[in-house]
Amino acid sequence: MNKVLFITLFLIIAGCSNVQTQTKNNEDLDEFISALDDKSLDEIKEEMNINIKQFEAFLNFFDGSFSNSIKSIKKEDEKYGEEFKIDTTGIHNALNQFNSVVFDQYFESYESHLKFSFTNTDQRRPLELGQGISQTFSPTKIYYHSGEIKTDSVENYMVDFSFDREGWGTAKPIDSIDISYELAYIKDYDSVEVSNKNNKTNYKGGEIKLVKTDNNYAYITLSDTIASPFVVQGYNKEGKLIDRSGSSSNTIAPGDSEGIFSEMLKYLKIVQEKLNDGDFKSTADFQKYLRKHLNNIDYFNDKDGLFHREYYFYGHVDAIKLLFSKDTENEKVKFTAHNTHPFNAIDELFNMSTDDSLIFLNANGAHQIKIKNDNISLVNISGDYYEDNEYYYHLNRVNKSLDTLLVYNLVAYKNGLAGIQPEDENDAIELFFSNYKPIGPKKYDKLTEVGEILFGFRNNSYFIIDMMGNETPVPNVTRVYDGLSDNRILVSNGDLIGFIDPKGKSVIPPKYETAEPFEDGITAARFNGTYKLIDVNGKVLVDTEESYMNFLSKDDQGRRIYKFDYGSKTYNYKGDLIPKQD
Repeated sequence: MNKVLFITLFLIIAGCSNVQTQTKNNEDLDEFISALDDKSLDEIKEEMNINIKQFEAFLNFFDGSFSNSIKSIKKEDEKYGEEFKIDTTGIHNALNQFNSVVFDQYFESYESHLKFSFTNTDQRRPLELGQGISQTFSPTKIYYHSGEIKTDSVENYMVDFSFDREGWGTAKPIDSIDISYELAYIKDYDSVEVSNKNNKTNYKGGEIKLVKTDNNYAYITLSDTIASPFVVQGYNKEGKLIDRSGSSSNTIAPGDSEGIFSEMLKYLKIVQEKLNDGDFKSTADFQKYLRKHLNNIDYFNDKDGLFHREYYFYGHVDAIKLLFSKDTENEKVKFTAHNTHPFNAIDELFNMSTDDSLIFLNANGAHQIKIKNDNISLVNISGDYYEDNEYYYHLNRVNKSLDTLLVYNLVAYKNGLAGIQPEDENDAIELFFSNYKPIGPKKYDKLTEVGEILFGFRNNSYFIIDMMGNETPVPNVTRVYDGLSDNRILVSNGDLIGFIDPKGKSVIPPKYETAEPFEDGITAARFNGTYKLIDVNGKVLVDTEESYMNFLSKDDQGRRIYKFDYGSKTYNYKGDLIPKQD
């Protein structure tokens, strides 16, 4: 459900947070009413009943809480900042940071929710570029798993790297999203100052006035014909720039907000009563009523032509400097974000929670199975297997039920099978198909997944297990190590190390005392007490004649450097000797 939050809309209209542009009230009224175009009266009524309580709670903010931010700050406790300067040094990195963007998708109340992230764990969100630089994300194409591609009305969907966001359209699985990233940075600007000595000035046909200062507090007004400043700085009597601690921007003068919001709440309760009594024939009828009567509220009759801004600083403020953009430069790049969940099986179902049901959808978003929701918060393990904090579950498509599996452990594998231990960690592992049917009587002491290859260990032997549960023996192997690289898997037979390919064929027989996985087609392996650099077929490229090696070093591109005997010999990722530095 694409909720129209009345409270949120009213707060946006009232401008109770920082804004980038100054808007006129009649435009806000039109925008608010137009947002209801696609809503049914039942949806509007439900949302009104829920959110009117939130509006009542919101009024508690006006019990003098803002004035408490005004305080006297000792001179030694003042915090000073730096003057704004145009700095474009981070723009190149910002434009090249989106090589590995992914998103998590989940479904709730018939909507898609998305949260974006980077696969690079060292980066949690886009680079911060400071004042004077704005960043905009605009989706351009959505590629659904069903094959549908959507381009209309997607540019306003919110790309967020901090929180999951609703409003990404109908609950349908998405494979990837094309996104446009745009940077706008200041090239030239005007500087305008007002102070306690000179509290008024004209700019661009309007007036800027410093109405009041009180210790760390400053209140200014701007004609609503003046564009919003991109930087506002405060100064003490000595002319030192002091850091800002908070701000608010509003079309309403300070002190008037509580009365105006109380008036809004009173009106909303009248509208709520009319909605519940069925006084409106249609959404259009309701919108007509709003357009006529909202104009009677003081907020929408605000005629002072001013925009009101309040600022708080870490020091006593005496003057305010406002910076206005004169010229900007724009840079734009495009990137593609991919879903973290690989939609492989064409018959895969996806769960969506509503207030009273769990609904399982196909790739087209069509409802396939609906189950009463008993406050279960499901996480899909793989295929038709799910879990919550307490149990494992299986979606029974035949009976259209969600069956609780009273088992100790369940692990799903990329080939579609699931390994289950019934009672404790010492139990043998039994393999099941997606429909919760066992593959047969075979049980395994251990299962190891390397890439997309599943190895099973039973009767002191390893086998490769395919999606149907068929086994391919892997002879002369007593251990399989994690990691598939350069189409080679590291294995051992007793104390000796070797390599096999993904089909289980021995490529480099176990003969090495120690070895590491391949990287860039090369690795180091110790044979008869000294290290050799070998290729993926076991050919010796370099005999280092060294007995000690570490992999702790990387070059500037993150590629492996082979160091022997604490740096007495060093080779690059290609196996070339790196000359010693004098």
